[in-house]
Amino acid sequence: MRADAGATAVVYMGRRTLPAFARRVLALGLPPGTPLAVVVHATRGGEETIVSTVGRLAADPSALADLPDGPALVLYGAVLAEIAECAPTPAVEPALRYVA
Repeated sequence: MRADAGATAVVYMGRRTLPAFARRVLALGLPPGTPLAVVVHATRGGEETIVSTVGRLAADPSALADLPDGPALVLYGAVLAEIAECAPTPAVEPALRYVA
């Protein structure tokens, strides 16, 4: 089995297992630079999003430490490479943070 670098996927309630999941998809051949976003409280008050890469979060799970508790969606894949072009305006939209 090989990871499909051209695909995009969403994992529901994946926050707790994200570091192990990221290591697994890397082992299956997903490039470390694959974009990844974690959205906590999606569509609710207090929504927060962290945008990073699969490789970064596999190497340093502490990047998620300051996210609020709550339900999370994990999105990863090629389509997220466009996120910088459609990033929300902080004054109007929920928090969006980039983890380099």
